[in-house]
Amino acid sequence: MNRIIRLLRSIIHDIVVLITPKFLRKNMLSCEEVSFVLASEQKITVLKRMKLKAHLMICQNCTDYTHQLEIIKKECKKIKSPQLSKEQNQQISNVQDKLIERYKQK
Repeated sequence: MNRIIRLLRSIIHDIVVLITPKFLRKNMLSCEEVSFVLASEQKITVLKRMKLKAHLMICQNCTDYTHQLEIIKKECKKIKSPQLSKEQNQQISNVQDKLIERYKQK
């Protein structure tokens, strides 16, 4: 059953991409935008949430990505943050400062 749903979503996705007029596609979320929205922890507007849900209804890849992110977030919550010494924190700060300076020069 799951394979059938995945295949059906894939077919629907391809059809929608092919037959949707350009002016409508311009207002739809792309897979890239969906992945950014899903990965960020920011609040989204109601309109964007509706666009997201519509996209997830037809796109199996983004639906899979959503499930993968949920698993990653759940497992990350189980990990305790490491206790670093003052020296280690200072080393991290120094490296960050050097990287920031390097990017400012570019």
